[in-house]
Amino acid sequence: MSILDNFDEHQKRAVSQDGFLLVSASAGSGKTSVLTQRYLRLIKDGKNPESILVLTFSEKAAAEMKDRISSGIFDYAREIDNAAAAKLIRNFARANISTVHGFLHKLTSDYFFELGIDPYFSILSDDESEGMKKRVFYESVNKFSEDQDFER
Repeated sequence: MSILDNFDEHQKRAVSQDGFLLVSASAGSGKTSVLTQRYLRLIKDGKNPESILVLTFSEKAAAEMKDRISSGIFDYAREIDNAAAAKLIRNFARANISTVHGFLHKLTSDYFFELGIDPYFSILSDDESEGMKKRVFYESVNKFSEDQDFER
């Protein structure tokens, strides 16, 4: 019995389809299982883990995804020769499985020079972000009111 036997037709198509894929479904619908099986299928088809991008919205989901895929990778590594298994595990250590924010942070860190930003940039906290939004709003209102000729 295959794990795919437990999937509905949409899930089976998501696992077997080539190319880009966006999976959007409610909690508990099997997204992680589907994406794990898709990832493992791509690996078994000869794809390099570094060439596969998996993005989620939460740290918890990214960790769960990486854990399940890792388990499947190690199971598969037992089925193939030692050199191929070692290469697969080495490449999987650099796999792109993260949150959207985490991936964008990595890209920004890797290409700060292309973006013309300080290599020691940091991400704003929620409080810092809120404060900045308010400051920009009030500065914009003040600038607008200075540029307008209001009757008083």
